[in-house]
Amino acid sequence: MRFPLLLTLLFPLCLAGQCYGSFEVFTGGGISGTQQELTSAAFSSGPTPVFRFGFGASFLVGHRLLLRTGLQFNQYGEMATLNTQALLWGTQHDGDGGFNGDVTSGEDFGEIKTDIRHLYAEGMLALRYEFETYSPWRPFVEGGFILGKYGSTISRDKSGTVATITRKESSFRSLAPIGRFGAGVNYNFNRHVGVYGQPVLQYHLMSINDPNLSRMQPWQLTLELGVRVFMDPR
Repeated sequence: MRFPLLLTLLFPLCLAGQCYGSFEVFTGGGISGTQQELTSAAFSSGPTPVFRFGFGASFLVGHRLLLRTGLQFNQYGEMATLNTQALLWGTQHDGDGGFNGDVTSGEDFGEIKTDIRHLYAEGMLALRYEFETYSPWRPFVEGGFILGKYGSTISRDKSGTVATITRKESSFRSLAPIGRFGAGVNYNFNRHVGVYGQPVLQYHLMSINDPNLSRMQPWQLTLELGVRVFMDPR
């Protein structure tokens, strides 16, 4: 099961020095959530900020078409909120043998927020088409496939005392297929160095947990920024 991920990582080494392309490092920041965000009086969930970074290479395989491969370390997750006020009884004892719904219990109830993030190492294989221009600015579109290796899950209490728990979910799949699509623009300073930026959407194509449980298919929307160093052996 690890062979496809290993093959993706070794692919740039097999092509290096044989055709025009670039090596690149990049980082990305944005939000992630799941396809089934929950909302009720007591519990709700929504997107949470995430971060990723990686490195890779691109190689020319056709007229303005490049094959991109790389490795990135990524986060998916959600922000879970528990409203403890919704767990209170509708009435409270008034101290005189009766009940009064306007009397508080005196307990410190409120919202409990938990930031949940699932950590993945991902091998990427994508195609990028760059539009021809007569300036340093070169727009492009990119789409591809990612194979992610699940590492661990981090849960952080955001309500007061910052308690962090790191664990490995036994119900999660070890490998996850992920789709990827982006569109952006390159800016080339010269023949050797350029930068680029693009919004990227990544989406898990299968549930990351046991199919007998409620399906979890995380999505992620980030702004990716990177530096490209070009090579041309011809």
